[in-house]
Amino acid sequence: MVLENSYFQGMKNPVIKDATATIVQRGNVFSGTSGRNESGGTAFDPKAYYAYTPDSAANVPSLLKSGTGPSSSIGTTAAASAKAAAATTLTVAKDGSGQYSTVAAAVNAVPANNASRVVISIKPGTYRETVKVPSNKPHITFQGSGGSRKDTVIVHNNAAGTQKPDGSGTYGTSGSATVAVEADDFQARNLTIANDFNEGANQSSPATRRSPCARRPTRSSWTA
Repeated sequence: MVLENSYFQGMKNPVIKDATATIVQRGNVFSGTSGRNESGGTAFDPKAYYAYTPDSAANVPSLLKSGTGPSSSIGTTAAASAKAAAATTLTVAKDGSGQYSTVAAAVNAVPANNASRVVISIKPGTYRETVKVPSNKPHITFQGSGGSRKDTVIVHNNAAGTQKPDGSGTYGTSGSATVAVEADDFQARNLTIANDFNEGANQSSPATRRSPCARRPTRSSWTA
């Protein structure tokens, strides 16, 4: 180990090595320390691998303090939004190889009022879920990453008369959409959005009405 230009203050046993270790010290400052401060043996030269210029050990306390304490850009909503906006591509994969396993989770991760485009890249697979793109999340693109629009499918089977899981009523025509887009500047490419409600098998059911896969446009299958 090479230990250089470090500053130790007010501590006991600042440097301890066992019988098998070699420690080369140079340029260190020990202020108010006590006990074991050990070195010995030989070590590699870091500059043989990369160039660097260490700060003076005497300046370490002031350098450390200059980077600590409250900051106007740390922990704020603006900083978090800027960080999220920088990640302009979010990856969805059912097998866990992406950042998210559902399309809805990726949409939820987009910061509200995002100013730039966010591409949600969706790996091949069938995603049985409903997705809502709210009005405060513009500039979103759903991009299927397969070789064909048939490789990536977002599908669900809600219909107008389908009962909601919480028993609060039925979805209605607009509420039964597989993908509901309320935001401006939305794009969908190289994928299929579908509603596979079986109308033939449910002719007597109040759910047999329009069962859109997407609110823009309303069809039983929408490919892009």
